Amino acid sequence: MPESLVSIRVTEIGEFISHQSCERRFKLNMDDMALARSLPFFDRLFNPLDLVLQQSGRQKEKEWEEELKQAGVVNLTPSKSPTNKPSSSECRKDATEWVDFVSHLRNLDSKQPAYAYNVCVSADVGAFHVKGEMDFLMVLWDQNGAARLRIVECKASRRDRTYHRIQVALYHMILCELLKENPVAICGKILKSADVDRVVVRIDESTNNIQSILGLQPLNGADVDQLEEDITHLLATEGRLK
Repeated sequence: MPESLVSIRVTEIGEFISHQSCERRFKLNMDDMALARSLPFFDRLFNPLDLVLQQSGRQKEKEWEEELKQAGVVNLTPSKSPTNKPSSSECRKDATEWVDFVSHLRNLDSKQPAYAYNVCVSADVGAFHVKGEMDFLMVLWDQNGAARLRIVECKASRRDRTYHRIQVALYHMILCELLKENPVAICGKILKSADVDRVVVRIDESTNNIQSILGLQPLNGADVDQLEEDITHLLATEGRLK
């Protein structure tokens, strides 16, 4: 990472959108709230319900992982699974490093669907070094037997929100950059950006149950392409966040 690039997390960008593009809150939230901690009563700037929501999110992630196991999707890194550990300024202790995920792909059987939990990735995007952890990264197979990756962003929410799609779009941009810099092959096929899908799963409003990761259609198409274009402008050297 070049020294001139500021390091930020995918979740910080998502929260910027979620809180009506509040530049002040974004600035105070950076570097594990280093600047905010210098202010009196800084803890009042942030909602105490955030920790409760994180705990609820971890529980739902366990339910989504159980769905994958029941469907015969194998865990590439079985020592990594959803826990109740809090997030930190870096990748969580239970995270799967991208290089570890790639190394496990060498032993994957053809047409065997698989997943890894909490995959830690980072890349330079515009004026920033963007990092974060994908809730699940899956290997699936199309009708021709070719491997595809699926980024899964899990939300313990009943409502579809723009910042949910912003986060999964950011992970897609990071992943495509990683694949471009260091090509990855699965069963002899070199993965391209067109081989990466993205989905956001949440709680179904009508049933109050979790949506199915495997049953959702990927968020591909013009709408998501537009989101990525907007993100590119937002993170540019002359962009708003810089």
